[in-house]
Amino acid sequence: MCPQILNGLNYSTKCDVWSVGVIVYELLYGRPPYIVRNLNELIVAVNRKDIKFPMSLINKKLEDLLKRMLVRLTNKYQICKQIQI
Repeated sequence: MCPQILNGLNYSTKCDVWSVGVIVYELLYGRPPYIVRNLNELIVAVNRKDIKFPMSLINKKLEDLLKRMLVRLTNKYQICKQIQI
């Protein structure tokens, strides 16, 4: 879930970019961006912790794309037309 939903804030379809970024991260690394035990830990992690890229399994362009997709602030979210590899 995107940070806005986890924090009970207003959100738009731009949050879907975050969700797709999480899915792509999981497909590439075989695990979610945050390893947590419950929803409260997830909220804290999403709000405060940077996402780590464990290994250079992917090229720098793809890593840059994921970093642009997994941004906490909605005004920084890019719409699909803006995202290019």
